[in-house]
Amino acid sequence: MAEIRFVDATRLYRGMWKPAVDAVNLEILDGELTVVAGPSGSGKSTLLRMLAGLEPIDRGGLLIDGADVSRLPPDKRGVSMIFQGFALFPHLTVFDNIAIPLTMRKVSARAVRSRVEQAAEQCGVTGHLTARPDELDHDLRQRVTIARAIVNKPRVVCLDEPLAGSGVPFVMRASTPIAALQRELGITMLYATCSTTDAWVFADQVAMLDRGTLQQTGPPATVFERPETVAVAQFVGSPPMNLVEAPVEEETALFGGQRIEIGPKQREALTGDRVVIGLRPEDLVIAA
Repeated sequence: MAEIRFVDATRLYRGMWKPAVDAVNLEILDGELTVVAGPSGSGKSTLLRMLAGLEPIDRGGLLIDGADVSRLPPDKRGVSMIFQGFALFPHLTVFDNIAIPLTMRKVSARAVRSRVEQAAEQCGVTGHLTARPDELDHDLRQRVTIARAIVNKPRVVCLDEPLAGSGVPFVMRASTPIAALQRELGITMLYATCSTTDAWVFADQVAMLDRGTLQQTGPPATVFERPETVAVAQFVGSPPMNLVEAPVEEETALFGGQRIEIGPKQREALTGDRVVIGLRPEDLVIAA
């Protein structure tokens, strides 16, 4: 698979005063599943499209396995893109849906059959190649979508809100086969989502975006327990953190009659006489 590095990657759309993606520095390790999370309009889709070559990089660079690919056309990057929903053609069989990336490149019929059968076996849909998408359940449709994404043997797979509009119930997202297939196949994967459930269920790394700026990266538990910015604290968790301003005296924050010690990072970042304290509902205990 592949290791990816965004280096000050920036995308500024014509007529916009602020970049959609602003100087992002992000590293995705070989075989890692990174969830790019954030609210609508935060730049998630643009970042994935920059990786796939569907959007140019106006400033900065993009490295795949150490090679700068920021000026390569999409078909030379080895990046497969999956868009919202399952995006399967209802009038085609599962076989023909999986084969689309190959038939578009005019691969021979013999090679198409061999590679489609291989991808179908890897994704567990061999017994459904003659079926049509409407005959499949949610799980199988996702597997067909992944099979189509890997049939051309890409180095990286990008998923842009794959479950949005797909009809997959919210409570079933935790059981999506996407993460299991990613682990089995060792695919380097970027998964963009507005859902904190998607982000925290199966990510190796979470990259939090807000207004085009990378706010925080790290393991899901770390980002959840120790958000580094207000934007992250307000996004993660259901319900999100309660944020309260508190005055600072003698390097301690005064809150509810208590003195809370301020850490070295907070002291270094302090520019006034107040700090923001974050409390999650599950951390509060009612006492006598």
